[in-house]
Amino acid sequence: MNLYYTPYALSLIVPAVVSVALALYAWQRRTAPGAVTFTLLNLALAEWSLAYVFEIAGADLLTKVWWAKIEYVGIAAVPLGWLVFVIQYTGRGKWLTPARRALLAVVPLITLLLALTNESHRLIWTATVLDPNEPFLALEVEHGAWFWVHFAFSYAALLFGSGL
Repeated sequence: MNLYYTPYALSLIVPAVVSVALALYAWQRRTAPGAVTFTLLNLALAEWSLAYVFEIAGADLLTKVWWAKIEYVGIAAVPLGWLVFVIQYTGRGKWLTPARRALLAVVPLITLLLALTNESHRLIWTATVLDPNEPFLALEVEHGAWFWVHFAFSYAALLFGSGL
């Protein structure tokens, strides 16, 4: 795994630290409605930020793609975590039966599995290249069909949660 220093990557450590601090704060109040989910949401945000730090610091395509895949743990979890947190926080937690939780988790779980195995099917990224014209060596991707399914699910979850 080849990494190199870039100040752009370091700037993402701050949101990761803030997310971990919020997770610790929420965990201390875990009896409050939605606090456990808020903790997990912030840990997913921290994971996403830190994985992106390593993607940006990657010095070759293989390293960048590896870390982009790892980012999908957070990318897949955050919209679902936000929606579940808001449902719980607004007093609608009884709606979240085990069957509904499982149903809500289908798209994020499939997305994560497809991201980790993308070379077999190209449903998340159909192409990955390095763009040396950015301030750092950037990973450019061409999105595959499942990416757009995940995109629609994620924005629907984020918008619905924000509406609640």
